[in-house]
Amino acid sequence: MAAYITSGLVQDRIGIKRSYLIYFTMAVIGSSLYILVGRLHEMLVPILLLFTAYGISSACMTNWLSNAKLFPVIFTSSTFGISSFFARFANIMSPQVAEIE
Repeated sequence: MAAYITSGLVQDRIGIKRSYLIYFTMAVIGSSLYILVGRLHEMLVPILLLFTAYGISSACMTNWLSNAKLFPVIFTSSTFGISSFFARFANIMSPQVAEIE
């Protein structure tokens, strides 16, 4: 919830491109540190996951907020529909990983 609130304020202050850069950098750093040191320092795992989730949640909220600035109002729902279609299609076409028992 904090990511949703602060992402609007940050986007208004520094712009859309820089917001994406900051949020995706946060997500990459948090997830990379989780992969590299997650098993060594288990006490850091919740903090790293929170850092990663904050970056991704803020980037998603920036999508919603910037869509109204980038497209006319009449096309905003269409842009979300087209994006959702391609995201779901990519999810369907992704390879399935077999479970290891």
